[in-house]
Amino acid sequence: MFFTVPQWTHVQTLLLSLLVTPFKPTIVGQSRAIAVGVHRTKRNEFCQNHDEILLKALRFYAVMLISLLYRKGAPLYILLDDSKVKKRGKLVQAAAKMFDHVSKCFLWGHQFVCITLVYRGMTIPYAIALYRPKDDCKRRKLPFQKLTSIAEDLIRDMPDFGVSKVYVLADTYYASKRIIGCARSKGYHFVTVLKSNRRILVNGRSTTIKKFIARHFTHQRKRSVHIGKRRYRTLSQQIYLPGVGEGKLVISQVKGRKTALALFSTQVTADAASIVAIYRVRWSIEVFFKLSKQYLGLTAYHHRDERAVRSHLQLVLLAYCLLTHLFIDEQREKDKSVSQQLLRKFSLRQSQSRIRALVTIDALDFLKEQTPRSKGDAFDIVKSHLVAA
Repeated sequence: MFFTVPQWTHVQTLLLSLLVTPFKPTIVGQSRAIAVGVHRTKRNEFCQNHDEILLKALRFYAVMLISLLYRKGAPLYILLDDSKVKKRGKLVQAAAKMFDHVSKCFLWGHQFVCITLVYRGMTIPYAIALYRPKDDCKRRKLPFQKLTSIAEDLIRDMPDFGVSKVYVLADTYYASKRIIGCARSKGYHFVTVLKSNRRILVNGRSTTIKKFIARHFTHQRKRSVHIGKRRYRTLSQQIYLPGVGEGKLVISQVKGRKTALALFSTQVTADAASIVAIYRVRWSIEVFFKLSKQYLGLTAYHHRDERAVRSHLQLVLLAYCLLTHLFIDEQREKDKSVSQQLLRKFSLRQSQSRIRALVTIDALDFLKEQTPRSKGDAFDIVKSHLVAA
Protein backbone atom coordinates (compact mmCIF):
# COMPACT_ATOMS: atom_id res chain seq x y z
CA MET A 1 0.00 0.00 0.00
CA PHE A 2 2.99 2.34 0.39
CA PHE A 3 4.78 1.63 -2.89
CA THR A 4 4.15 1.50 -6.60
CA VAL A 5 4.89 -1.75 -8.46
CA PRO A 6 8.47 -0.76 -9.46
CA GLN A 7 9.18 0.56 -5.94
CA TRP A 8 7.84 -2.64 -4.38
CA THR A 9 10.18 -4.65 -6.61
CA HIS A 10 13.12 -2.60 -5.30
CA VAL A 11 12.03 -3.21 -1.70
CA GLN A 12 11.80 -6.97 -2.23
CA THR A 13 15.15 -7.29 -3.96
CA LEU A 14 16.97 -5.09 -1.42
CA LEU A 15 15.46 -6.98 1.52
CA LEU A 16 16.40 -10.32 -0.03
CA SER A 17 19.97 -9.16 -0.61
CA LEU A 18 20.26 -8.17 3.07
CA LEU A 19 18.93 -11.54 4.19
CA VAL A 20 21.15 -13.58 1.87
CA THR A 21 24.38 -11.55 1.89
CA PRO A 22 24.18 -8.82 4.57
CA PHE A 23 27.84 -7.82 4.18
CA LYS A 24 27.54 -6.78 0.53
CA PRO A 25 25.67 -3.58 1.37
CA THR A 26 26.79 -1.48 -1.57
CA ILE A 27 24.34 -1.10 -4.43
CA VAL A 28 26.78 -2.95 -6.71
CA GLY A 29 27.17 -5.80 -4.21
CA GLN A 30 23.42 -6.10 -3.66
CA SER A 31 22.75 -6.13 -7.40
CA ARG A 32 25.30 -8.91 -7.89
CA ALA A 33 23.81 -10.95 -5.07
CA ILE A 34 20.33 -10.81 -6.61
CA ALA A 35 21.49 -10.83 -10.25
CA VAL A 36 17.97 -10.02 -11.47
CA GLY A 37 15.89 -6.91 -11.99
CA VAL A 38 16.69 -3.40 -13.08
CA HIS A 39 20.06 -1.66 -13.34
CA ARG A 40 21.81 -0.79 -10.07
CA THR A 41 21.32 2.96 -10.66
CA LYS A 42 17.56 2.51 -10.25
CA ARG A 43 18.05 0.92 -6.83
CA ASN A 44 20.41 3.73 -5.86
CA GLU A 45 17.78 6.32 -6.83
CA PHE A 46 15.20 4.43 -4.80
CA CYS A 47 17.37 4.53 -1.66
CA GLN A 48 18.06 8.24 -2.08
CA ASN A 49 14.42 9.25 -2.49
CA HIS A 50 12.24 6.91 -0.43
CA ASP A 51 13.59 6.91 3.13
CA GLU A 52 10.43 8.56 4.51
CA ILE A 53 8.13 6.00 2.88
CA LEU A 54 10.29 3.16 4.22
CA LEU A 55 9.94 4.60 7.73
CA LYS A 56 6.14 4.64 7.39
CA ALA A 57 6.18 1.06 6.14
CA LEU A 58 8.40 0.00 9.06
CA ARG A 59 6.04 1.54 11.61
CA PHE A 60 3.04 -0.08 9.96
CA TYR A 61 4.79 -3.47 9.95
CA ALA A 62 5.59 -3.17 13.68
CA VAL A 63 1.95 -2.42 14.53
CA MET A 64 0.84 -5.35 12.39
CA LEU A 65 3.17 -7.75 14.21
CA ILE A 66 1.82 -6.59 17.56
CA SER A 67 -1.71 -7.30 16.34
CA LEU A 68 -0.60 -10.82 15.36
CA LEU A 69 0.86 -11.40 18.84
CA TYR A 70 -1.90 -9.60 20.74
CA ARG A 71 -2.99 -11.07 24.04
CA LYS A 72 -5.19 -9.23 26.50
CA GLY A 73 -3.31 -7.89 29.53
CA ALA A 74 0.19 -8.35 28.08
CA PRO A 75 2.31 -5.20 28.62
CA LEU A 76 4.15 -3.41 25.80
CA TYR A 77 7.68 -2.11 26.34
CA ILE A 78 9.09 0.76 24.26
CA LEU A 79 12.89 0.69 24.33
CA LEU A 80 14.84 3.83 23.48
CA ASP A 81 18.59 3.92 22.82
CA ASP A 82 21.24 5.06 20.36
CA SER A 83 24.25 3.47 18.72
CA LYS A 84 27.35 4.59 16.82
CA VAL A 85 29.07 3.23 13.72
CA LYS A 86 32.58 3.95 12.55
CA LYS A 87 33.07 5.13 8.95
CA ARG A 88 36.17 5.95 6.92
CA GLY A 89 34.73 8.30 4.28
CA LYS A 90 35.26 11.98 5.07
CA LEU A 91 32.65 13.08 2.52
CA VAL A 92 29.83 11.03 4.07
CA GLN A 93 26.87 13.22 4.97
CA ALA A 94 25.78 13.48 8.64
CA ALA A 95 29.12 12.04 9.83
CA ALA A 96 31.23 13.64 12.56
CA LYS A 97 33.89 12.96 15.18
CA MET A 98 32.34 11.62 18.39
CA PHE A 99 33.32 9.76 21.54
CA ASP A 100 32.38 6.10 21.76
CA HIS A 101 31.74 4.96 25.35
CA VAL A 102 32.13 1.29 24.41
CA SER A 103 35.63 1.50 22.90
CA LYS A 104 36.58 4.53 25.08
CA CYS A 105 37.95 6.46 22.13
CA PHE A 106 36.94 9.01 19.50
CA LEU A 107 35.73 7.84 16.12
CA TRP A 108 34.48 9.28 12.86
CA GLY A 109 31.08 8.03 11.86
CA HIS A 110 27.32 8.09 12.34
CA GLN A 111 25.03 7.99 15.33
CA PHE A 112 21.38 6.98 15.21
CA VAL A 113 18.46 6.80 17.61
CA CYS A 114 16.44 3.61 17.57
CA ILE A 115 13.13 2.53 19.11
CA THR A 116 12.23 -1.13 19.45
CA LEU A 117 9.10 -2.67 20.91
CA VAL A 118 9.12 -5.73 23.14
CA TYR A 119 5.81 -7.55 23.29
CA ARG A 120 5.43 -10.97 24.88
CA GLY A 121 9.20 -11.38 24.75
CA MET A 122 9.53 -10.63 21.01
CA THR A 123 11.67 -7.70 19.88
CA ILE A 124 10.00 -5.69 17.10
CA PRO A 125 11.90 -2.75 15.51
CA TYR A 126 9.69 0.33 15.23
CA ALA A 127 11.72 3.35 14.08
CA ILE A 128 15.28 4.54 13.50
CA ALA A 129 16.50 8.11 12.96
CA LEU A 130 19.94 9.28 11.89
CA TYR A 131 21.48 12.02 14.02
CA ARG A 132 22.76 15.05 12.11
CA PRO A 133 25.74 16.77 13.88
CA LYS A 134 25.76 20.52 14.44
CA ASP A 135 28.77 21.16 12.15
CA ASP A 136 27.15 19.19 9.35
CA CYS A 137 23.90 21.16 9.77
CA LYS A 138 25.79 24.44 9.68
CA ARG A 139 27.70 23.45 6.55
CA ARG A 140 24.60 22.24 4.71
CA LYS A 141 22.29 24.94 6.17
CA LEU A 142 19.91 22.44 7.77
CA PRO A 143 18.08 22.59 11.12
CA PHE A 144 19.90 20.99 14.05
CA GLN A 145 18.14 18.57 16.38
CA LYS A 146 19.52 16.99 19.56
CA LEU A 147 19.34 13.28 20.26
CA THR A 148 16.81 13.87 23.03
CA SER A 149 14.70 15.98 20.69
CA ILE A 150 14.73 13.20 18.06
CA ALA A 151 13.66 10.68 20.69
CA GLU A 152 10.88 12.99 21.88
CA ASP A 153 9.50 13.34 18.34
CA LEU A 154 9.56 9.56 17.83
CA ILE A 155 7.58 8.97 21.03
CA ARG A 156 5.13 11.77 20.24
CA ASP A 157 4.33 10.26 16.82
CA MET A 158 3.53 6.82 18.23
CA PRO A 159 0.02 5.51 17.50
CA ASP A 160 -2.43 3.80 19.83
CA PHE A 161 -1.23 0.20 20.03
CA GLY A 162 -4.40 -0.99 21.72
CA VAL A 163 -2.45 -2.17 24.78
CA SER A 164 -3.48 -1.12 28.27
CA LYS A 165 -0.02 -1.13 29.91
CA VAL A 166 2.82 0.60 28.04
CA TYR A 167 6.26 1.26 29.51
CA VAL A 168 9.02 3.41 28.03
CA LEU A 169 12.49 2.19 29.05
CA ALA A 170 15.62 4.27 28.55
CA ASP A 171 19.03 4.84 30.07
CA THR A 172 20.03 7.90 32.06
CA TYR A 173 20.85 10.01 28.99
CA TYR A 174 17.21 10.04 27.88
CA ALA A 175 15.79 10.69 31.35
CA SER A 176 15.04 14.30 30.44
CA LYS A 177 12.01 16.28 31.56
CA ARG A 178 10.65 16.69 28.04
CA ILE A 179 10.89 13.00 27.11
CA ILE A 180 9.33 11.83 30.37
CA GLY A 181 6.63 14.48 30.06
CA CYS A 182 5.91 13.41 26.47
CA ALA A 183 5.57 9.76 27.55
CA ARG A 184 3.26 10.66 30.42
CA SER A 185 1.07 12.79 28.17
CA LYS A 186 0.42 9.68 26.03
CA GLY A 187 -0.43 7.59 29.09
CA TYR A 188 2.87 5.67 29.13
CA HIS A 189 4.83 4.81 32.26
CA PHE A 190 8.52 5.74 32.16
CA VAL A 191 11.27 3.66 33.80
CA THR A 192 14.87 4.82 33.74
CA VAL A 193 18.10 5.17 35.71
CA LEU A 194 18.97 8.43 37.44
CA LYS A 195 22.46 9.87 37.64
CA SER A 196 24.18 10.15 41.00
CA ASN A 197 24.06 13.96 40.86
CA ARG A 198 20.33 14.11 39.98
CA ARG A 199 18.46 16.23 42.52
CA ILE A 200 15.29 14.80 44.09
CA LEU A 201 12.84 15.72 46.85
CA VAL A 202 12.27 13.17 49.62
CA ASN A 203 9.52 14.13 52.08
CA GLY A 204 9.92 17.75 50.99
CA ARG A 205 13.70 17.82 51.53
CA SER A 206 16.10 18.32 48.65
CA THR A 207 18.95 15.85 48.18
CA THR A 208 20.87 14.01 45.45
CA ILE A 209 20.84 10.35 44.46
CA LYS A 210 24.40 9.92 45.74
CA LYS A 211 23.58 11.35 49.17
CA PHE A 212 20.35 9.35 49.41
CA ILE A 213 22.20 6.08 48.73
CA ALA A 214 24.93 6.94 51.24
CA ARG A 215 22.45 7.83 54.00
CA HIS A 216 19.67 5.31 53.53
CA PHE A 217 20.71 2.36 51.39
CA THR A 218 23.83 1.63 53.45
CA HIS A 219 22.17 1.65 56.86
CA GLN A 220 18.49 0.83 56.42
CA ARG A 221 17.14 -2.67 56.10
CA LYS A 222 16.91 -3.78 52.47
CA ARG A 223 14.46 -6.14 50.86
CA SER A 224 15.79 -9.15 48.94
CA VAL A 225 14.00 -10.10 45.70
CA HIS A 226 14.63 -12.89 43.20
CA ILE A 227 14.27 -12.10 39.48
CA GLY A 228 15.35 -14.84 37.14
CA LYS A 229 18.59 -16.35 38.43
CA ARG A 230 19.72 -13.22 40.26
CA ARG A 231 19.06 -11.90 43.72
CA TYR A 232 18.70 -8.16 44.28
CA ARG A 233 18.80 -6.04 47.38
CA THR A 234 16.32 -3.19 47.00
CA LEU A 235 15.13 -0.12 48.83
CA SER A 236 12.11 1.82 47.56
CA GLN A 237 11.01 5.37 48.33
CA GLN A 238 8.35 7.64 46.91
CA ILE A 239 10.00 10.87 45.72
CA TYR A 240 9.34 14.03 43.75
CA LEU A 241 11.52 14.61 40.70
CA PRO A 242 11.72 18.32 39.82
CA GLY A 243 10.18 19.01 36.43
CA VAL A 244 8.66 15.52 36.24
CA GLY A 245 6.47 14.98 39.30
CA GLU A 246 5.80 12.15 41.72
CA GLY A 247 7.45 8.80 41.18
CA LYS A 248 8.92 5.70 42.78
CA LEU A 249 12.68 5.47 43.42
CA VAL A 250 14.16 1.98 43.75
CA ILE A 251 17.78 1.49 44.76
CA SER A 252 18.79 -1.89 43.34
CA GLN A 253 21.99 -3.83 43.94
CA VAL A 254 22.86 -7.28 42.62
CA LYS A 255 24.00 -9.47 45.47
CA GLY A 256 27.78 -9.74 45.47
CA ARG A 257 28.38 -6.40 43.69
CA LYS A 258 29.29 -3.03 45.13
CA THR A 259 27.53 -0.68 42.71
CA ALA A 260 23.86 0.19 43.11
CA LEU A 261 21.46 1.56 40.48
CA ALA A 262 18.87 4.23 41.14
CA LEU A 263 15.78 3.22 39.17
CA PHE A 264 12.97 5.73 38.73
CA SER A 265 9.42 4.91 37.66
CA THR A 266 6.49 7.24 37.08
CA GLN A 267 4.20 4.40 38.20
CA VAL A 268 3.98 5.11 41.92
CA THR A 269 1.92 2.01 42.73
CA ALA A 270 4.50 -0.45 41.37
CA ASP A 271 6.61 -2.38 43.88
CA ALA A 272 10.39 -2.67 43.83
CA ALA A 273 10.49 -6.15 42.29
CA SER A 274 8.22 -5.08 39.40
CA ILE A 275 10.32 -2.00 38.59
CA VAL A 276 13.56 -4.00 38.57
CA ALA A 277 11.98 -6.70 36.38
CA ILE A 278 10.64 -4.08 33.95
CA TYR A 279 13.99 -2.32 33.60
CA ARG A 280 15.73 -5.63 32.90
CA VAL A 281 13.79 -5.75 29.61
CA ARG A 282 15.83 -2.78 28.37
CA TRP A 283 18.81 -5.08 27.75
CA SER A 284 16.99 -6.59 24.76
CA ILE A 285 17.71 -3.50 22.66
CA GLU A 286 21.43 -4.08 23.18
CA VAL A 287 20.95 -7.66 21.98
CA PHE A 288 19.00 -6.30 19.00
CA PHE A 289 21.90 -4.01 18.03
CA LYS A 290 24.37 -6.88 18.28
CA LEU A 291 22.29 -9.30 16.21
CA SER A 292 21.41 -6.70 13.56
CA LYS A 293 25.05 -5.70 13.14
CA GLN A 294 26.28 -9.29 13.10
CA TYR A 295 23.68 -10.97 10.86
CA LEU A 296 21.85 -8.23 8.93
CA GLY A 297 24.62 -5.71 8.23
CA LEU A 298 23.06 -2.81 10.14
CA THR A 299 26.26 -0.75 10.11
CA ALA A 300 27.98 -2.24 7.04
CA TYR A 301 26.66 0.27 4.52
CA HIS A 302 28.86 2.39 2.21
CA HIS A 303 26.50 5.18 1.18
CA ARG A 304 27.53 8.83 1.09
CA ASP A 305 24.05 10.27 0.75
CA GLU A 306 22.25 10.78 4.06
CA ARG A 307 18.87 9.65 2.75
CA ALA A 308 20.41 6.47 1.31
CA VAL A 309 21.88 5.72 4.74
CA ARG A 310 18.45 6.17 6.33
CA SER A 311 16.94 3.85 3.73
CA HIS A 312 19.54 1.18 4.47
CA LEU A 313 18.92 1.37 8.23
CA GLN A 314 15.16 1.07 7.74
CA LEU A 315 15.54 -1.82 5.31
CA VAL A 316 17.59 -3.71 7.89
CA LEU A 317 14.86 -3.18 10.49
CA LEU A 318 12.26 -4.32 7.96
CA ALA A 319 14.34 -7.46 7.38
CA TYR A 320 14.34 -8.13 11.14
CA CYS A 321 10.54 -7.76 11.21
CA LEU A 322 10.27 -10.07 8.20
CA LEU A 323 12.19 -12.83 9.99
CA THR A 324 9.94 -12.43 13.05
CA HIS A 325 6.88 -12.62 10.81
CA LEU A 326 8.22 -15.74 9.11
CA PHE A 327 8.70 -17.46 12.48
CA ILE A 328 5.14 -16.64 13.62
CA ASP A 329 3.58 -17.83 10.35
CA GLU A 330 5.56 -21.09 10.32
CA GLN A 331 4.47 -21.92 13.87
CA ARG A 332 0.81 -21.26 13.05
CA GLU A 333 1.04 -23.41 9.92
CA LYS A 334 2.06 -26.25 12.23
CA ASP A 335 -1.16 -25.60 14.27
CA LYS A 336 0.85 -24.43 17.26
CA SER A 337 -0.53 -21.76 19.56
CA VAL A 338 1.74 -18.72 19.83
CA SER A 339 2.48 -19.13 23.53
CA GLN A 340 5.11 -17.37 25.61
CA GLN A 341 7.18 -20.55 25.76
CA LEU A 342 7.09 -20.93 21.97
CA LEU A 343 8.09 -17.29 21.36
CA ARG A 344 11.22 -17.79 23.45
CA LYS A 345 12.45 -20.27 20.84
CA PHE A 346 12.74 -17.57 18.17
CA SER A 347 16.25 -17.35 16.76
CA LEU A 348 17.25 -14.68 14.26
CA ARG A 349 20.07 -16.83 12.94
CA GLN A 350 17.86 -19.88 12.36
CA SER A 351 15.19 -17.80 10.62
CA GLN A 352 17.82 -16.25 8.36
CA SER A 353 19.18 -19.72 7.54
CA ARG A 354 15.65 -20.76 6.65
CA ILE A 355 15.36 -17.83 4.21
CA ARG A 356 18.70 -18.70 2.62
CA ALA A 357 17.61 -22.32 2.18
CA LEU A 358 14.38 -21.22 0.47
CA VAL A 359 16.32 -18.94 -1.86
CA THR A 360 18.80 -21.72 -2.66
CA ILE A 361 16.00 -24.20 -3.39
CA ASP A 362 14.36 -21.68 -5.70
CA ALA A 363 17.67 -21.08 -7.49
CA LEU A 364 18.18 -24.85 -7.91
CA ASP A 365 14.72 -25.24 -9.42
CA PHE A 366 15.52 -22.48 -11.90
CA LEU A 367 18.89 -24.02 -12.81
CA LYS A 368 17.31 -27.44 -13.25
CA GLU A 369 14.91 -26.01 -15.82
CA GLN A 370 17.85 -24.63 -17.81
CA THR A 371 19.89 -27.87 -17.86
CA PRO A 372 19.36 -31.09 -19.82
CA ARG A 373 17.06 -33.65 -18.21
CA SER A 374 19.86 -36.21 -17.92
CA LYS A 375 21.90 -33.94 -15.64
CA GLY A 376 19.05 -32.72 -13.45
CA ASP A 377 19.41 -35.44 -10.80
CA ALA A 378 22.27 -33.58 -9.10
CA PHE A 379 19.99 -30.63 -8.34
CA ASP A 380 17.38 -32.94 -6.79
CA ILE A 381 20.01 -34.46 -4.50
CA VAL A 382 21.19 -31.06 -3.24
CA LYS A 383 17.60 -29.90 -2.84
CA SER A 384 16.67 -32.97 -0.75
CA HIS A 385 19.57 -32.26 1.63
CA LEU A 386 18.44 -28.64 2.02
CA VAL A 387 14.84 -29.63 2.73
CA ALA A 388 16.00 -32.20 5.30
CA ALA A 389 18.17 -29.58 7.02
